[in-house]
Amino acid sequence: MEEFMLNSNFHLHCKFEFLNGSKKAVLILHSFRNDMSEVACLDAFDRFVKEGYSVMAIDFLGHGKSEGKLRDMSLRTLAENVSDAINFLKENGFDKIGVYAISIGTVSAVVSDIKGDCQIFLSPTPLYDLSGPFRIYGEQIENQKDFLQKNGYAIATSSTGRGSFEISLEWIKELENDNGNIKKRHKGSNIKTLIVQGTEDNGGTNGEMFANDFGDNYFSVDGGNHNFTNLEHRKMVLDEAAEFFNNNL
Repeated sequence: MEEFMLNSNFHLHCKFEFLNGSKKAVLILHSFRNDMSEVACLDAFDRFVKEGYSVMAIDFLGHGKSEGKLRDMSLRTLAENVSDAINFLKENGFDKIGVYAISIGTVSAVVSDIKGDCQIFLSPTPLYDLSGPFRIYGEQIENQKDFLQKNGYAIATSSTGRGSFEISLEWIKELENDNGNIKKRHKGSNIKTLIVQGTEDNGGTNGEMFANDFGDNYFSVDGGNHNFTNLEHRKMVLDEAAEFFNNNL
């Protein structure tokens, strides 16, 4: 296994397992305020290598060992990270690329200019409910209008007890002005997609409806939470994911 820094809008920490003779690769994208070491990504990395794929995981800018700060994060900059990672795989001779993404990683894959050939989206709440952060942090952002305009970011306090974090003005404007465009991009891409949702993910009650509306495959995990922290739930997800990639990649 190789670790290196990938040149993107910031230098991104990457982990890459290259299998000799493999022409298929899987790119793993983590959730917000986590990194490639979250268990949903670690287990996926190991499983897809065992399935015979070369596998690459990245830390988004401002996360893990990558450069940048959370205030540098927006859908645009995250999309650039995804595009640069997929381009790296293409430039290294991979004919087919699958994307395995969780939460904010899912919408980053959708808005990326460079796409995978098929994709698995875990807990893709930001994709079908882009306005979610405004309901949670809107009042905090509203109370920092002057600070936000002066500094280009606001400081939000997590609703899950994880402390404060910075949210950029660019990201806020993207969320305010989307008007359904990201959903249209997902539908227009015609990329074979599997949506995976846990029944205990509070933000994921519309997952099946979204999948049906957009013609995606859907897999529900009874009792699964947003980050699939339960080992048995992750095994269920990875069995389904392996079958999906084996049939479509």
